[in-house]
Amino acid sequence: MTAFFIFLVKYDVNGNMLSDANKGITSVLYNHLNMPTEVKLNNSNTQKINFTYAADGTKLRKLVNDGGNITTNDYAGSYIYINNVLKQFSHPEGYVAKNGNNFDYVYHYKDHLGSVRLAYSDLNGNGSIDASTEILLERNTYPFGLEHKGYNSNVISENNFQTYLGQELNKELGLGWLTFRYRNYMPELGRFFGVDPVSEDYMSISTYQFAHNNPVWKIELEGLEGLPTEGSDQINYEPVVGHTDTGTSAIPIGDGTGNHGSTLSDFTMSISDFQIGPSTNIRSGQFNDSDFGGFITPASDAQYQFEPATAVMRDISYVGLSLLGIDGIDNAAATVANPDVSTGDKVLATAGVLLTTRGGSKVKTSPKVTPKIHGNSANSPKPSGNYRITFKSGKTYNGVGQKSRMNSSSRRLERRYNDKAVDKTHVSSRNRKEAYKKEHVDIEADGGAGNTNRNYNTNNSPGKKIIENGG
Repeated sequence: MTAFFIFLVKYDVNGNMLSDANKGITSVLYNHLNMPTEVKLNNSNTQKINFTYAADGTKLRKLVNDGGNITTNDYAGSYIYINNVLKQFSHPEGYVAKNGNNFDYVYHYKDHLGSVRLAYSDLNGNGSIDASTEILLERNTYPFGLEHKGYNSNVISENNFQTYLGQELNKELGLGWLTFRYRNYMPELGRFFGVDPVSEDYMSISTYQFAHNNPVWKIELEGLEGLPTEGSDQINYEPVVGHTDTGTSAIPIGDGTGNHGSTLSDFTMSISDFQIGPSTNIRSGQFNDSDFGGFITPASDAQYQFEPATAVMRDISYVGLSLLGIDGIDNAAATVANPDVSTGDKVLATAGVLLTTRGGSKVKTSPKVTPKIHGNSANSPKPSGNYRITFKSGKTYNGVGQKSRMNSSSRRLERRYNDKAVDKTHVSSRNRKEAYKKEHVDIEADGGAGNTNRNYNTNNSPGKKIIENGG
């Protein structure tokens, strides 16, 4: 299947998809930002879509040529025009649709990821919603965003400008792409198909992966990286170790990026401490395939006896997938208790698992697994920074990170609250811990976390805990 797929999809030297025979896409042209400017189907000049962008990559226009019928979508901030006629503009809970000389307020019901699941409008103005005539559409998707088919077909008013994770779905000409700020995404594959602008910061994961391969827990904000927690224990973020509200532990994603939003504890761990499955210790040697969380497990002694070639390939696959960071495989190797172990430690821990299956009840070596400190950890010695964003309403937002993170937060909050950022300041900090401490002080100066009248910081900074503990 993999070899067959290679011939169906072609890429340029930058890693951008050039053609996709599955959908009849015969050519895709890109600009200097690696963003598509023309998508042509069946080598036809009357079956193509053209995109126009501003210098910073903001999409300004989409022109669809469907057999000679031209449709233009123009994007002016939150205002959308179709064929030069106002179609809609956004409000915090949905959008306002132009209906002749009137305007209809359409409201969205969103799931925990921010995906639009239901759109409804009080069309007759009686103050209530009639389920048969005023629910405009219902949209349900698989975890990676592909729409369910075969039901919910009674769509009164289809709108694809805000769909999965709030992104535009391009259904024209059967394209099926979801457009994020920096890249386009194919939900049927669960993969982006263009260059990741921040790929150098995430060397341990695929440049085409989506939401760190965990779309139920993480979200993509702009097609850059899976959105990490900013101190919030919302269901679509990873919990924060030591958070003042819950004190939960981090969920081990196993992607090796350190993007867990968690403060690492200072500990070392022997391989004998790892637990495989609900209760079995790997040192005991008493376990079977069901004890492992992954979909490929170490080969058994019996398999080595009767199918040695298959057993060797199975163990090679097990080690390889462990190092790639597949969640279930990591659980069987070295990230059950600590998702931030280094690749070298994964090798030792995985080898220990294999050695146990080969050698009976005792592991000959017991390598130590020590945490690898990442830039997102409060213990990281890397220089960091603090930023403060002031919005048109006078409200503020304080955060930790580099300027790219500041700009990303600014755009996210502008969209979420429909409140334009009017000032952004960034200062450097010696390390992450000092940055978190300053973040807490700045949030308190702006009224404290959760003070919706003065700021958009909904949760306490990890710096509060650091200061309380005398750090």
